[in-house]
Amino acid sequence: MYQQQPNLNNTIGIAKFLQPARYTTQLFVICMLSFACSSPSSNSSEVIDTITNTATRTENLSSTITTAYTGKKFVLPDGFILDTIKRLDSTSNTEIKLTIPIYTANQPLNTNFKELINQKLNKFLIGLTPADPADGNMQQAIPNSFNIEPAYVYKNEQIISYCLIITSNRGDAVHPSAEYYSFNYDINKNKSINFAHYFTIGTKQDTLSLIDLINKGMPSGELGIETLNSLDFNLEPDSIAFNFDQGEISSTANGLIKAKVAKQYLQRFLTQKQ
Repeated sequence: MYQQQPNLNNTIGIAKFLQPARYTTQLFVICMLSFACSSPSSNSSEVIDTITNTATRTENLSSTITTAYTGKKFVLPDGFILDTIKRLDSTSNTEIKLTIPIYTANQPLNTNFKELINQKLNKFLIGLTPADPADGNMQQAIPNSFNIEPAYVYKNEQIISYCLIITSNRGDAVHPSAEYYSFNYDINKNKSINFAHYFTIGTKQDTLSLIDLINKGMPSGELGIETLNSLDFNLEPDSIAFNFDQGEISSTANGLIKAKVAKQYLQRFLTQKQ
């Protein structure tokens, strides 16, 4: 089993986009393309420091970001930068590209967030078979890949919300996989929050009503959910998006699925009213 931690000193390309901070944030909601978290590695903080210390910063004048996976554009809010780190992990023959949002006004949050990203990367690498130069197996000739990119970044006086997409491919897999990942953080309480913290579902009727709203927000009437079960979600200016991984509620051929519900219809379910 491959156990080596990634060495980000092998960075081959880094870029940052900067916008000035304008106001203080009270609550953070961070959504990325989802991937399950593993326990922190013993030297994960060292890797995080390497990301921070080696990155360069440039000003993004247009502030318009295009998500490669979807082709959609969004405007990066003031006070944010994007760190992009590219490298090849030769041990596992894996091409890595991490593009993550950084909020310049809260370094402890950024450190916590980078550690979670590092856990996701480590979990993927540990599950791979190390490349063997002496092995003529064609699977070794096909590189693995692991990519993270933001799909949306939103900010108001109370909330910051990231939606990121994680795509990965094993050389021996039938097809690539795609996931959403959410990280939610309450800055006043200095702790992460999840679906159960952000939404208040008091009765069975509340559950059925919220499920109905989410199903109505699906891109197709043929798609739907029957339970809530700690859904992945992110905030946008006028709506809350509920995100489903490739193959989670439909065929893998349908890719990632996002159901959007207008905030005005969700107010009674929110622990903190918007």
